[in-house]
Amino acid sequence: MKDKDKSRIRIDLAQILRHLIQTAAFILFPGLFLSAFNAVKDVTTALVSGSYHFPDLAGQTVMLAIMFLMTALWGRFFCGYLCSFGAVQDLTAWISRLLHGRHSVSPGTDKALKHLKYAVLAAIVIPLWILQLPVDTGLSPWGVFGAITSLNPSAILSTIPTIGFAVLILIFIGSFFVERMFCRYLCPLGAALSLVSFFRIFRIRRDTDACSRCGLCSKKCPMGINIHDRRTVSSGECINCMRCIGSCRRSAINSDPHPALAGTAAAAVMCGLVSVGNIAVSKAYATESPADPPDDALIGSVAVSGTDDTQTAWQYADGTYTGTGDGLRGEINVSVTVENGLISDITVLSHRDDLEFFRKAQNGVVADILKQQTADVDTVSGATFSSKGIIDAVAEALDMGRLAASGMSSETEDTDVSEEKSPAVSVPDTEPESRDNEEPSQNISDNSYDPVPETSEDAETDLTDNDGTEAEQQGAYSDGVYTGSGTGLRGTTQVRVTVENGAIADITVLSYADDYQFFSRAESGMIDRILDSQGIDVATVSGATFSSNGILEAVADALGLSFTNPNSSSGGKHGRN
Repeated sequence: MKDKDKSRIRIDLAQILRHLIQTAAFILFPGLFLSAFNAVKDVTTALVSGSYHFPDLAGQTVMLAIMFLMTALWGRFFCGYLCSFGAVQDLTAWISRLLHGRHSVSPGTDKALKHLKYAVLAAIVIPLWILQLPVDTGLSPWGVFGAITSLNPSAILSTIPTIGFAVLILIFIGSFFVERMFCRYLCPLGAALSLVSFFRIFRIRRDTDACSRCGLCSKKCPMGINIHDRRTVSSGECINCMRCIGSCRRSAINSDPHPALAGTAAAAVMCGLVSVGNIAVSKAYATESPADPPDDALIGSVAVSGTDDTQTAWQYADGTYTGTGDGLRGEINVSVTVENGLISDITVLSHRDDLEFFRKAQNGVVADILKQQTADVDTVSGATFSSKGIIDAVAEALDMGRLAASGMSSETEDTDVSEEKSPAVSVPDTEPESRDNEEPSQNISDNSYDPVPETSEDAETDLTDNDGTEAEQQGAYSDGVYTGSGTGLRGTTQVRVTVENGAIADITVLSYADDYQFFSRAESGMIDRILDSQGIDVATVSGATFSSNGILEAVADALGLSFTNPNSSSGGKHGRN
């Protein structure tokens, strides 16, 4: 009896340690599954294409070497102790048992379904990695899981309307009914590890003399292995959770080494390889700012002369511009240097993304932008969120360069949202006598009425280009409600402008096509500035220039003011203000 009590205490300690390690891994390395699977992809594709170069793939190679070596020695401790995807499934199964007990799958069905994960692995490896078919796998269910664990609201929201998000929801619903459903039937990394684990040295053994064949160990196994029928657990499905050992009342199932020691050692080795891999990645991808471009126009070590892409030259004004984008775990800030009208350097100022993914995205995206001289480039597969963040940050910086090239000063573009521009128009106490008898149009769908009539055929109502008379510069607007439209980044912006007592009393946005996060910044800043100045001669909102210009044009259209929208010549295609 004492031996049984000691065994129970020993195994309880093993389970406590396992759950502590799972929790720590979830907090410290929530994307470890994605890192490991992408490492398999990177190394595989490089070997198949004949482009493998160790310095470029040092981090991935070190990670895979240690992970597969550990699996060959001890089994799938990665799945049982360190995979956050598996940890969430364990939590889901625990909740399911509390609510409605345990569900079981017939042995024949379970055995057949377990072959699915090998089909999933083949479906990924052959068409996507070997044949390299153009399919975006950036928002796979494990990619979506990585975005959710980042706790970045914008990253999470961007995954909701994707197939990957729907598949992830179905996986966790299935996990309520079949324990470790994804690990058993669908996990491609688990398929690869199970093949290696089949030959492992460390195994769980059953003492046939002490065993009563009650089958409790098999019932407790989250992977559905029939342990009570085997002398040695050699199945590659075993994730070394040790629950079978803890369930045996006769201590007939044992492992060597000690379960708690083995689990802790395996976790320590894996955490060590993650650190070593990150160091290797950092060294492999460490880059310095390119030297001054030589006479043959090698920009950022990428030749751009003599290609069709050089047609975009001179669309940016020389200077250094900064921009911000949203990565997986927070903002990415970059500075973009333009020399002789060409993008000559892109420097990342700060980021919060995982280093291995960010370096991969930075290495690919920056080279493409320098080569093509535009931010309208593809993301790097396996580092989608970091790629988008870099691209959006560069696009925002280049917007400043375009507008500066169009004749707008960079000082104006860098004006902060909180800054106020001196009013260009002051509203007199009374309206000009010549307009007393004019009847303002009340039809908000018809903008044919011009509330500020021109004084001559060639006169302009632009507040900065009039003939200088005080009455014309500061003429009040005719009371009424008017609508107008302007061009933002992605389409038309429509506004309604209300004039009361000769002053702009209210501006309401009726519709817009731009991205919400940028348009909302432009809307709050521009409306306040226009109302304060009672005119459109105001600065745009930094970081939301295109949306700001769209609002300005729409207000000008409603009030009959002259306004040249820089957006019409900027050609912004990427989707970032």
